[in-house]
Amino acid sequence: MPKYLGRLLPARAALACLLMTGMATCGIAAPAQAQDTIARGLALQAMQMAKALAAAIPPVSLALPSISGTPAVGQTLSAAVGSWTGAPSGYAYQWRRAGSAIAGASASSYVVVSADAGSALGVQISATNGAGTTSALSGTLSVPGSAYAPSLDHSDARNSFYL
Repeated sequence: MPKYLGRLLPARAALACLLMTGMATCGIAAPAQAQDTIARGLALQAMQMAKALAAAIPPVSLALPSISGTPAVGQTLSAAVGSWTGAPSGYAYQWRRAGSAIAGASASSYVVVSADAGSALGVQISATNGAGTTSALSGTLSVPGSAYAPSLDHSDARNSFYL
């Protein structure tokens, strides 16, 4: 057995030492070829540790969700999930009008309806992984209110058109 193998620190301690200071500082003396093999092995273990850590922590929002589209009745708005840590395995959408959930509006896009006129629309994104679920709210877009809607109500014979 080569003598440098007996001098290796336990893998996790070695990884921490190497990432922070380099091989020579950690007391590891090895031929260049062995150093390369050790470095690849430690890099693989670091990736495995990162994946395990990501799976053990619920998602965290790094960049808030956003909405694109024209906030007008009949137009479609689309939600972008933003950026998350924790390797989310899925996302859920809940569109909101004036801060309250809109029943049945749980897709990545939403068609603005007349009930939205004069309100602020936003979306709540919930990201899920094996460790749990976390939610984040987008900013809002204001839907202009309708000032006047023409009516063709002919029930009053004196007035055939209302504004």
